[in-house]
Amino acid sequence: MRQEADIVVIGGGGAGLAAAAEAARLGKTAIVIEKNARPGGTTALAVGSIMAAGSRIQRRAGIEDSAAQHAAEMAELAARLGIEDSAELRQLFTEHAGETVDFLESIGVDFLGPLEQPPFRVRRFHVALPGGRAYVRRLSQFCARAGVQMRIACPVRRLLVEDGRVCGVETADGDVRASHGVVLASGDFSADPALRAELLSPGTEGLQPLNPDATGDGQRMARAIGARLHLRPDLKAAHLAHARFPAPAQPSLISLLPAYRPLTLGMKLAMQWLPRSVLRPVIMAAAMTALSPERPFFERGAILVNRRGERFADELGAPGADISRQPEGEAFVVFDDRIARLFSAWPNYVSTAPGIAYAFVDDYRRARSDMFYEAPSAEALAARLHMPAAALAATISQKGLSEAPYYAMGPIKAWLLLTPIGTAVNARLQVLKEDGSPIPGLYAAGGAGQGGFTTTAHGHGLGWAFTSGRLAARNAAQA
Repeated sequence: MRQEADIVVIGGGGAGLAAAAEAARLGKTAIVIEKNARPGGTTALAVGSIMAAGSRIQRRAGIEDSAAQHAAEMAELAARLGIEDSAELRQLFTEHAGETVDFLESIGVDFLGPLEQPPFRVRRFHVALPGGRAYVRRLSQFCARAGVQMRIACPVRRLLVEDGRVCGVETADGDVRASHGVVLASGDFSADPALRAELLSPGTEGLQPLNPDATGDGQRMARAIGARLHLRPDLKAAHLAHARFPAPAQPSLISLLPAYRPLTLGMKLAMQWLPRSVLRPVIMAAAMTALSPERPFFERGAILVNRRGERFADELGAPGADISRQPEGEAFVVFDDRIARLFSAWPNYVSTAPGIAYAFVDDYRRARSDMFYEAPSAEALAARLHMPAAALAATISQKGLSEAPYYAMGPIKAWLLLTPIGTAVNARLQVLKEDGSPIPGLYAAGGAGQGGFTTTAHGHGLGWAFTSGRLAARNAAQA
């Protein structure tokens, strides 16, 4: 079976759905080809935040901001972290991120915000309700109404090239031709051991992928026709490893709520008008599904121990990669009553859900009883954690944790949220060859088209996915 469209999009995650929506908005026919049984990709797993300057939401709130200021603050942060960030792609993103939020709002995404998100100095943090799956639902609905064809459970085998131009794709069900261009929006390769071993810095081997379906299909197909990947030797294991608590086995009710408009509008109004004391338990139950302790918690004496009851890393460094090398690839956060009392009220919080809430020790006790442990002695805590009692007692004593009762939270695991190595792209998001020239007919977006853009903080990953997807389709439509 052979099909044809103006634009063919590989991948039905956030970048791919945004690309198809933009193609349809411009009056072009589009086909989205998704290898999984449903669209969503990594976007469906995300908290749902976007950093954007110049959105209508910002203007309604009376916030003065600009793309230039956003870009300058991103550049400052990248320099502080000592990592690369493409000035060209950073400018492209910041100049169009606001219109991306406007478009998403126009198709029914309800946002909370704009909120503060340090270290950025302006309130430009937009959070979708009830999370990343809201984007998937609204974009899918828009695409369906606009006549976008969605082919699911349909892996792409290779890119088709004629006379040096990408003209479509080959799938198990037949060829799909593209008269204007193909947009590669297939995500990253965090779940592919071979590409990780080849392209990432040492020390990332034990990190668990957030999205088990992110297998680098687009990177492989692009390389097969001569595309260059933009490598990132500046990103070491310490930059890529994210230590955080796994989500509970039994998801909270709020995390199961569908992204229906009446529900999201109700949530938005409740968060705007209900007293914080009423809202806080609900917010914390939703926010504490995937948090991690912040640096001040360890600065005041909390420690990381492995299953042997041993402290194994400098908690003030970047212990994520060290956690992945421990028995069972996990660790526990251990502290005493002095620290528990200290981190029970503002300004000493254990964790923060970006822009939404701060979590204290008692929040973990209530909302995450599945991973919160308390015992009257170090030996009793060891028994609850199934650790050698003598080893844990010695570790606790050596670190000066002396006020009973004793506490532990965990396990905490090390995750690879994404692999920021995509195809090299230019400012039109055309995929580039090894010599720097564009491959006619091939565009890339999201993780597949990262190309040196660095997601320096919360809100830039999804922002880049949607914005680059829309721009890639726009450029393909003009071809």
